[in-house]
Amino acid sequence: MKTRAATATDSHQIRKIAEQSFEASYALSPLDIESIIETDFDTDAITEWVDDDDRLLFVAESEDSLLGFTQARITDDQRGEIVWLHVDPTVRGQGVGTELIDRVLAALRERAVEGVQATILAQNQEGGEFLDRFGFQQSGQEERTFGGEQFRTEVYSTVESDRIDDEHMITESGEVAVGGETRFIDPAEAIAGDEGEFLLVFAGKDEEERLGFYCTNCGSISNLVDTDGKVVCESCGNVHNPDEWDESYL
Repeated sequence: MKTRAATATDSHQIRKIAEQSFEASYALSPLDIESIIETDFDTDAITEWVDDDDRLLFVAESEDSLLGFTQARITDDQRGEIVWLHVDPTVRGQGVGTELIDRVLAALRERAVEGVQATILAQNQEGGEFLDRFGFQQSGQEERTFGGEQFRTEVYSTVESDRIDDEHMITESGEVAVGGETRFIDPAEAIAGDEGEFLLVFAGKDEEERLGFYCTNCGSISNLVDTDGKVVCESCGNVHNPDEWDESYL
């Protein structure tokens, strides 16, 4: 077995492996699988991925047969993101996934990315356990759209980015680090969320420029507030319902 950069001529086998992998390991309907395949794994999509300098696509092969593949990309903020990893179900347990992860991580390190993330559809029950072996930790959730349908994904990271896991990292003076920047909150006041409290967050200590709400569950900043006062953290899904508002925030 060897790994190599994919070419456009691999598109047919890549699509076939993706279909088999989804059917074997994902709790998705046939229509959902078809939607994802048509969006991400048709010939045009694979060719576009191969031709893009900010995208990586590697395959594992034995003789002339592909065993699996992995796709990654360089994001606008210069992070690496592993988007897909699929292995032919008939050869799982033979180290194919490990070879592919090692290859793509090495390639991302060569590009000097500022940390690596991997996204896994929530319907994949095995992916998180596999990533744990390579130092990834769950760091949030996102929504992705395929063929007009939204799917929840779990985000795993190899490094701390915007995530703050320990509430004691908020200093007594209200300083907190978010995305490498120092922000300011009032730790004495909070509104409830279903996964953790939300705190108003400001750009400076004078509290003149309000940035949104700091989510204590994942350490990110959210500006998603609807007209009824519902607050939702885009990173982890933490939610504050309007009937929980503290009067000081109205």
